[in-house]
Amino acid sequence: GCAIIRPPRDGGIRYRGLTQEQIRSVQILPVDYEIEYICRGNRVIVGPKVRKCLPNGTWTDMSQHSRCLQLCPRVWTSRGERPGGGEATRAAGGGHHASLQLPRWIHAGGQKHDPLHQTGQVGRAEAHLPL
Repeated sequence: GCAIIRPPRDGGIRYRGLTQEQIRSVQILPVDYEIEYICRGNRVIVGPKVRKCLPNGTWTDMSQHSRCLQLCPRVWTSRGERPGGGEATRAAGGGHHASLQLPRWIHAGGQKHDPLHQTGQVGRAEAHLPL
């Protein structure tokens, strides 16, 4: 069997067919048993969502990390439009580069904020995912 593994930060593990009491007392899960990662709140799993106990005592895909990432809220202007100003360019070496410029905006409390400028490499793992 396989030893219990830890869930991703901001997540948990769904143990199929086990009661809460059994989950607290079990140390080793049987071969072919599958666990499923779940995320709390407005987060989604990135990486393997399910792992299976292998005959050699390891879990599948342990070289690939599973993480719970928060979904980013969509940004809208006061007129109900999505802000524009984004551009994507092909960088040297075949990669892509994206840039987004948002207009100056006012927080609900009346505070003015400077324009937001976000730039980065397309395809790189970030802390947020778009909805």
